Amino acid sequence: MRRRPSRLRRRVRALPWIHSPPLYWVGATAVIAVTAIVVWTVTSGATRDRDRYGEPVEVLVAAHELAAGTRIGEDDLTTVELPSGMLPADAVEANPTGRVVTSAIFEGEVIAGGRLAPEGLSPTAALLPEGSRAVAIPLLDNGLPVEVGDRVDVLATVDPALSGEQLPTGEVATGATVVAVEEDSVTVAVEPEETVGVAFALVNGFVTVALTRG
Repeated sequence: MRRRPSRLRRRVRALPWIHSPPLYWVGATAVIAVTAIVVWTVTSGATRDRDRYGEPVEVLVAAHELAAGTRIGEDDLTTVELPSGMLPADAVEANPTGRVVTSAIFEGEVIAGGRLAPEGLSPTAALLPEGSRAVAIPLLDNGLPVEVGDRVDVLATVDPALSGEQLPTGEVATGATVVAVEEDSVTVAVEPEETVGVAFALVNGFVTVALTRG
C-alpha cells in the first residue's frame, strides 16, 4: 500500500522557498539587515541625545509644590535622572533640607539655589526683600484676608494733633510685601524710611492694610 504524505511534509512542500537555499538566505539576510537598522537607529538616536543634552545625572526635584516661605523637609524632595545639559546652572547638589523657599517651586521642578534663602534664616526673614525691614501689624476682627506675597499699602489713622496733618488717615507705607500671616496679625516688609512712620502709627493710632496689585 502506498503511504500518503504526512501533513507536515505537505506543508513543507507548500513552502517552496524552504527548498531554495538562495531564496532562504536572501530572506534571512533581509530580516537581519532590518533588525540591525532598527538597533542602529535607536542607539544612534540615544547617542545624539547624550551629545546634545549631556549624560543623565541624578538631581533633586520637588516631590510636590513648595510655596514661598516653606522650610524644606526630607518629604519635600525626591531624586530623578535628567540630562545634565538641561539642568539650571545653580541646581543644588547638597541636601537643602532646612533651607527656606523664597519663591514657589512646582512639583517635579529642579531645586535651584537661587530659589532658596541662605542657610539659617527663618521663613519670615527669608522672604524679606534686600534692605527692607519687617513690621507686624495687628489685624482687626474683620480685617482684609491676605496671603504671603501679596502687596499692601499701610494706612494709619491718628489724632491730627499728634500727626500734624489735617487728614486723620494717611499712607505710612506703600507696596509693602506680606512676608507672614498669623491669625491676628500680618507681617509686612517696608522700606527703612517707612519704619518710623509705621511704628508711630502703631503706638498712637489705628493701622490697617489695603491690598494692591503692587
